[in-house]
Amino acid sequence: MLYETLTLYPPFRATDMNALYKKVIKGVYEDPPSTYSRDLKRLINSMLMVKSDLRPSCEQIINCREFQKAVKHYNFDRNVI
Repeated sequence: MLYETLTLYPPFRATDMNALYKKVIKGVYEDPPSTYSRDLKRLINSMLMVKSDLRPSCEQIINCREFQKAVKHYNFDRNVI
């Protein structure tokens, strides 16, 4: 969802279901635009890892520096998240 919010399109796109399936299981997607920070791109890449045990937990995402900067920037109440 974060990837799609930033790029305005889903990370995995293809012309048919078979090609989409292959992209998803291989983890093939375009990098987010260069306008976003290296840390944010790193976070997105970690969230889209093929092996689920390599993806960050919700707690790790919430404690991520890039996520924390967004929380401060948009004045989100951390108790709500």
